[in-house]
Amino acid sequence: MEDASGNTVTLRNSGFFAEGSSLLPTGNGDITFVVSRYNSTWQMLIRNTKDINFKGARVDATPPKGGTAITYSGSFLENFESYPTSPTNLEVYPKYVNDALLGNRYWQLKTFNNNKYIQLGANSGTGPYVTYFAVPVDFTAANTLKFDVNVGFWNGNALKVYYTTNYTPLGDITQATKIDITSAFTIPQTPVSGYGTLTPAGTYSFPTSLTGNGFILFEYTGNGSGVTTTVQLDNIQVQ
Repeated sequence: MEDASGNTVTLRNSGFFAEGSSLLPTGNGDITFVVSRYNSTWQMLIRNTKDINFKGARVDATPPKGGTAITYSGSFLENFESYPTSPTNLEVYPKYVNDALLGNRYWQLKTFNNNKYIQLGANSGTGPYVTYFAVPVDFTAANTLKFDVNVGFWNGNALKVYYTTNYTPLGDITQATKIDITSAFTIPQTPVSGYGTLTPAGTYSFPTSLTGNGFILFEYTGNGSGVTTTVQLDNIQVQ
């Protein structure tokens, strides 16, 4: 279980529990349980499903950020130079949506050699991470997409790129139909130690049948005990 602050706790029951095959309800509310401890792990035991009173909407401990100034354009260049470096590790970009779907890590603004970019990695993390950076696009007016990419301490592929035409800004991104266009770009698989340099990933031409407003989605997927590759993005350009 997870509370509104993102804290988690283990809920258990006996193998002889009469309702053991029942799924826990979704949403939020209150729960009555007996506190127990197994070795160093605290765990909560329920007597039956009547102890669970979840009738409200589920709380998102890591809600989408930004998205307050969405503008759909068919020609733009985002180099992140307009964003402040103080406070550090900026995560809110009004023109875009920064959505930590799984885990609690967002795309953050970084600076190196007087150049600003966004970065995300799973190093020193716990559990899985899936985070989206959603960029609004007028696909009727747009022809191509290009961006610069760099990786650090590569130990597996962490970046995918999609487009979608049915994502609602700040809404449930899992309900969006995502078209994977990652293969159109060259995503580095080195270096395994240290960082490379930001370089053009290539150019993708949108299908002529793709029209209307939508989003480009940059998806980071990692795990503190698996793929921890750091990904950097810059100069996102649609024209």
